[in-house]
Amino acid sequence: MALLRYKGGQFLATEFAQITSISFLDLRGSLMGDDGVASISRALPASLSYLNLHSNAITGIGMKSLRNMLGPSLRELNLENNQLQCLGASSLAEVLHRCCALTHLNCGGNNIQTEGVLALAGSIAHCSALRHLVLSENEIGDDAGLALASAMEGVALPQLESLDLMSTWIGDEVAESLRQSLCTGSRQAVLEISMRW
Repeated sequence: MALLRYKGGQFLATEFAQITSISFLDLRGSLMGDDGVASISRALPASLSYLNLHSNAITGIGMKSLRNMLGPSLRELNLENNQLQCLGASSLAEVLHRCCALTHLNCGGNNIQTEGVLALAGSIAHCSALRHLVLSENEIGDDAGLALASAMEGVALPQLESLDLMSTWIGDEVAESLRQSLCTGSRQAVLEISMRW
């Protein structure tokens, strides 16, 4: 896909303004940034089931405008390799309760630290259909890891099959708590954790 950058986002927004429903949008690698994403989010209805914004230079400010596009039909959301940081993760956490059909959430490589992951952990319990959660390459830490373990206990995330925490700051004890939370009863899931940075 060609780089769209901000002006491309404005162009797409003009085209999208005439569409009443869209379900699949893949704009990975377009580097639209916050302004381009804001233009698109104003034009699109919240009817998406698939949204891929991998590598679009989106920050926490851009995530605030993206919230308008996230609705109950969204099944897959890929925000990998942006710069959401804690502000973006918190903004996403505020609307996850609307995403009841969400099965895949990828927030890897967004420089999200403990505060942002704590916000996400508190809200992912509303995503009972969630099967795959990627938080790799973020500086999560033990406190946020324990909050994730708590969010996954019992029936909060009954469909969760994989949790990717590669290249995070989670220690061995917290990793074990996460394993126990993920693999309770008959549920078996894959937990990917590597050494601390």
